[in-house]
Amino acid sequence: MAGNSIFVLNKVSVSLPVDFEREVEAVLEEIRRRRRRKWITPRERMAVERGLKEGLQEGLQQGLQQGLQQAIETILQARFGELPSEVSDLLVTIHDIETLRRLNVEAVRAETLEQFLALLRASA
Repeated sequence: MAGNSIFVLNKVSVSLPVDFEREVEAVLEEIRRRRRRKWITPRERMAVERGLKEGLQEGLQQGLQQGLQQAIETILQARFGELPSEVSDLLVTIHDIETLRRLNVEAVRAETLEQFLALLRASA
């Protein structure tokens, strides 16, 4: 009986072959794992899903905002060279996507950096 373990099932001792013993242990471990798992109700699941969607939307919004802010700075640097820190300082205060899109277009259209800065100050 070397290698065989003895299981007690309904107060009866049973010796199992090694391969079958491994299968039984795997099933018992799965049962233990499922008992430890916390189950959530459908209402809780919906709340979690809603939270995930809102978090994703917020992350996408923030990514778009930062992308537009960086694009504006890149355009201005390409056109006018080194920028004063005021540009970055003001851009990070603007969270409205439409305003940032408008400023992105204005960064291309502005004839001078001073002209763009006036628009930026008015928008911040």
